[in-house]
Amino acid sequence: MLAPISFFLLQNSLQAGNLAASQPGFTLMNPLTSVVWGLVVFGEQSRQGVFLIGVVAGAVLIAIGTVLLARSPLLDPEATQRQRYGSTPPG
Repeated sequence: MLAPISFFLLQNSLQAGNLAASQPGFTLMNPLTSVVWGLVVFGEQSRQGVFLIGVVAGAVLIAIGTVLLARSPLLDPEATQRQRYGSTPPG
């Protein structure tokens, strides 16, 4: 039952816009879903204490990097060369 729902949501997100708009959601949800499945379904034990600070910091950095890359003017097909590269285009 979960696979058809996941496929439906995936297709809807891809049809909503270009790949650059939907890819960050995939990038962020894939590791989160795997951790939740491991903890809930398979009964894995998570590490706690100081180790948790590194995990949360890493997850926040991944989220920030993904959002910044998704909003990059280099991915906008309608952006002018000046908007993409600044005042001096490469080459």
